[in-house]
Amino acid sequence: MVWNYIFVSFSMNQRMFLKTAFALFLALLFSLKLQAQETNKSILLRGKASTFFVVEDIFFQNWNIGVEYRFAENHSVGLDFVHFRWRYEQDIYIGDVEMGYGPDSFSRRRYLLIDYRYYPFRTLMQEKYFDPYLNPFVKVGKRKVWTNDPTVLFGEHDIPTVKNHRADFTDYGLALGLRSDFVGRRFGFDVNIGLVYRETRVRYEKRYDFSTDAYSEHSFRKYYNWHPHMRLNFFMRICTLK
Repeated sequence: MVWNYIFVSFSMNQRMFLKTAFALFLALLFSLKLQAQETNKSILLRGKASTFFVVEDIFFQNWNIGVEYRFAENHSVGLDFVHFRWRYEQDIYIGDVEMGYGPDSFSRRRYLLIDYRYYPFRTLMQEKYFDPYLNPFVKVGKRKVWTNDPTVLFGEHDIPTVKNHRADFTDYGLALGLRSDFVGRRFGFDVNIGLVYRETRVRYEKRYDFSTDAYSEHSFRKYYNWHPHMRLNFFMRICTLK
């Protein structure tokens, strides 16, 4: 099922994805020629699986898996498949009195991520356990929003109004990151923080408008906005190349 999703997602955004990947590939080839020696070439498996909550009503689920190829001392490229979902528990109110839990709302993103990392201080950090890097990247994927009971209307205290949403999106991002090795430099983690510019292509959306007490539906819209970005990964070096 996962591989079917990857194929469909890639096919719908194939032209844009290929152009971006090809541009990154040319940039990497150019940077590779600037290196006098190729050292520290290795292949890493990276990913994580986590779940957490915010206050008492919002629950998050996140997992991803990917590979990273490090080469030419200061450079690496990577490819990941990412799943991120949140669940919002709806509260039912009568007047200002909370009467219990209602249906849940869900928002899910699944996407492919291709990234490039440049480690400017790799030589200086050979004896250290921390290594900063610059990280341009592209995400191509899908978003789905739904509720487990679409017939129920929510009161004015409830935040979500989107009842149904299907969209494709592409993120163009830049982040600053920090990698840390441990356990003989075979295992480690990295974290990066930055911004993404997102293009969203809505295929279908249904909202409930409290001011008019009616539903509104939209399809085939585009919009663009900025979003914060943060990633945390664990990695394992699976082989070193000569």
